[in-house]
Amino acid sequence: MVNPAISTDSATDQRRHFDWGAAIAGAVAATAVTFFFITLGSGIGLALVSSTPVATPHFLTLGAIYFFASQAFGFTVGGYLVGRLIGPEIETNKEEEFRAGAHGFVMWALVIVVSLVIVGLAPNYSASAITNGLSDKATSTVTLWSAFALLFGAIVAVAAAISSRWMDDKISFSMAPRVYKRPPL
Repeated sequence: MVNPAISTDSATDQRRHFDWGAAIAGAVAATAVTFFFITLGSGIGLALVSSTPVATPHFLTLGAIYFFASQAFGFTVGGYLVGRLIGPEIETNKEEEFRAGAHGFVMWALVIVVSLVIVGLAPNYSASAITNGLSDKATSTVTLWSAFALLFGAIVAVAAAISSRWMDDKISFSMAPRVYKRPPL
């Protein structure tokens, strides 16, 4: 018996569908969560630091680890949200993983591009405020760890989007129920 709700022509047209709304919603969520945790960590860190101008290496290391974790958690939330919002499609498991991963990667890229635009709009406060008073070695270390955090954020965003689609198959949620699957070729 053929299900009249889904025809083969409409299923073929929808296979290559990209949901920009889900990617933008995930980017906004990732930015908000990251900003919240970085602001919270800055407040706690400023309350704990002494008023002497010399910063201890342990305090800087803990701050870098906290920044890394905050960014990873923000991208995890955004990637998971994207994976849940893209909804069901008629596709194989590999197609579904690729579509979820692509959505997670585009969400990450949107966050990075918007962040770069915001930093670019405030040239007086961006690099000079961050690196003011740091040596060249410390500045290069901050830059290196920022690059690692961005790379790790991309990996986490894609993995969270893919895992959220995997959870749809294992656990029944009402947001994106699994009803139809195209048989593997």
